[in-house]
Amino acid sequence: MVTTVDGSVHPFVEHLRGVEAIENDRWIAADKTFLDARQELDKAQARFREAEISRAVAEARLLAVRANVSSAEEALGTTAPPPPEAGDESAEALCETPQPHHHDQPRTQESPATAGARSLEKLIIEALAGGDETPLSAITAHVQRRRPGSDRKQIRSAASRLRGKGKIVKPRRGVYRLHSEGPRT
Repeated sequence: MVTTVDGSVHPFVEHLRGVEAIENDRWIAADKTFLDARQELDKAQARFREAEISRAVAEARLLAVRANVSSAEEALGTTAPPPPEAGDESAEALCETPQPHHHDQPRTQESPATAGARSLEKLIIEALAGGDETPLSAITAHVQRRRPGSDRKQIRSAASRLRGKGKIVKPRRGVYRLHSEGPRT
């Protein structure tokens, strides 16, 4: 420690200690702000995780209900308009009623699983009707718009069955197109 001749602390050292005390107070305030923010962030992350879980559960329940509705429609031979998009609660969307299939054609009895697989295949072919190479994501979106509740695994399985039957081809990973008899130009 540097002292003056009369035994007191040198003025410069005293000034530096004052600066140190001010900086220490600033650090304490910044540390408190940091800890408070950290605590708020932890709470927000916990709420986010809870909301994420709640959303996933709600989505799974919605998909299950949509699958049940779709199965019931197929079993009863009815069709319904696509469900309204989230937030679209227009009167028209809520008031439409399912229209029955024409009864002039004989209906064969088949299990809902067989009917569901066949309709998935039809929707996949419909998605590929343009003749272009189509990514599986676009096919999945097309199928799910027309048959809500269909999951990606079901759609991939149906696409594999169609490939096995030679109705569609997979030119590269994740891309499909209709099988054509002649050479592609």
